Amino acid sequence: MIWILILCMALTASPALAQGDSSRNVPAQNSPAQNSPAQNEQAQNEQAQNEQAPSLMERGAQMFLEGLLQEMQPALDDLQDLADDMQPALRGFVEHMGPALRDLMDEVEDWSVYHPPEILPNGDIILRRRTPDDTLPDPDGEEVEI
Repeated sequence: MIWILILCMALTASPALAQGDSSRNVPAQNSPAQNSPAQNEQAQNEQAQNEQAPSLMERGAQMFLEGLLQEMQPALDDLQDLADDMQPALRGFVEHMGPALRDLMDEVEDWSVYHPPEILPNGDIILRRRTPDDTLPDPDGEEVEI
């Protein structure tokens, strides 16, 4: 995992190194007055193709992301299978529990005034309302470090 982060930082930190000095790769050209119209058109076509071609950075990023996608594809396929398996159960849950949850949301205005739910040994779930005593500082007077 760390090598992925190092590779990303290296690719983003050095675009000039990845692209190189383009002035060294350009061959000497005749002046436009010495070229024929066909050569001028060919040179313009080549220049347009070079401008449309992805840079080394873009190709490297694309190759990196494609490799990452290939590595992640089995996990993504498993996740899709899990979602397909769970879909009927979730639909049933929403159909049966949806109205009850909606009624509960209408009755409770502020969830922050309640303690987290507690499950009793018999299976009952209770929600206790917080009291002003719950918000008092520690009786020892010591501050809690966070």
